[in-house]
This record gives sequence, C-alpha cells and structure tokens, in this order.
Amino acid sequence: MQDFIATYTSQRKKQETRQYLLDNITYHLAPLLIASKPAELLTFTTAIKKDALEAWDQIKDRLYPYVMVQEIVRNKASVSVLFYAADRLSSILQIPENQHFLRSLDYCGETDQDTAIRTLKQKWIIGPFPHEIGLFLGFPLDDVADFIYFPDKKPLLTGYWKVYHAPEKARRIFQEYNEARYAYIRYMLDGNKSEGFLKCMGRNRLKGSSI
Repeated sequence: MQDFIATYTSQRKKQETRQYLLDNITYHLAPLLIASKPAELLTFTTAIKKDALEAWDQIKDRLYPYVMVQEIVRNKASVSVLFYAADRLSSILQIPENQHFLRSLDYCGETDQDTAIRTLKQKWIIGPFPHEIGLFLGFPLDDVADFIYFPDKKPLLTGYWKVYHAPEKARRIFQEYNEARYAYIRYMLDGNKSEGFLKCMGRNRLKGSSI
C-alpha cells in the first residue's frame, strides 16, 4: 500500500501547480478531515514547483471554513503552513499538563490558541526549531517531551511521530490516519476531484459527523 501511495503522489507532480498543491494538501489533511488529527504542518517549496508560492496564494482561501490556515514562516523559496481544526487544537492547548509544558518553553500564561500560534511562529523565526509543535499536531506530551529532552533515546515505534510510550495506542492512531488517507485515494481513483472531498468531509467535520 505504501508503494501505491508513493506512486499516486508522484504522479500528481505532473499536474498544473494549483491542482497539484490542492490534491497534495487534501491528501495530507485527510486524517484531520475524517479522523481525529488536530493539525498538520506542510511546507511548499519552489524546489519542487517553481510557481509553488504563487499557486499557494491563489488556492489558500478555498480551504476555509473546512480547516483553519496559518502561515508559520515564509521566505522567497518556501512557505510552511499550519492547517488545523480550531476546536481540537484549542482542546489540546487547554489540557493543564500541556499548558505547564508550554510555559516551561516560554509560552505565556494560560496559552490560548491564537497566542500559542503567535509564539510558535516567533520561536521558529528566532530558532532553534520549536519541536513542541508536536503537541499542536496531536502527538502525545510524553513522546514530545522525550524527543526534545532525550534526543538519543531509541523510539519504540516510528510513524507519524516517534513513539516512546504506549506503542499499541500509537499504532491504532497511525492506522486511523492511514485509513483516512486511503479513503481519499479511493475517492480520487473513482474519478472525483479533491475539492469535492475537501468540501464534503470538511462539512461533515464541522457538523460533528464522520464516515
């Protein structure tokens, strides 16, 4: 299945840039749209498509209100974008243990969603890379903390993140995310457009339903 996905995504590179980006974004956002993932971080670069930034500027408004969009850092060659479900991300950031962890990393007070994202952007620009972004992406706190504070520790499992605790729970989440991506690919192979998937599944998510 992984080879199938790699072939599918590779073929998309032949598309006109705007459609390529929209298809690629929707593929990566499938776990957010129809599973439980709170956020996704994607980077678009002119190294892959020369007009990637112009194309991104032309399509980004199509994603609202199905997902929220925040450019985290941008330069002449690339843009890194945080896509998120506001309700899920807010819930994660309000967990007391997560708030305490973020305060230890210079996030201010009771970290609300907008403040947290602004701080994340500032820290990315200043450097070094803010690995606590894993919390925003739905990674468990214990795994994020171990990745930051014990960089030489060997993970028990590697998938959407490096897993140091509760590997069986992580496997179930990885499978859930994978099934969401497979659902998107099946939808596309039936001759549909990514815009339709985004609108249908985005509306379902906003209504609190699922497939």
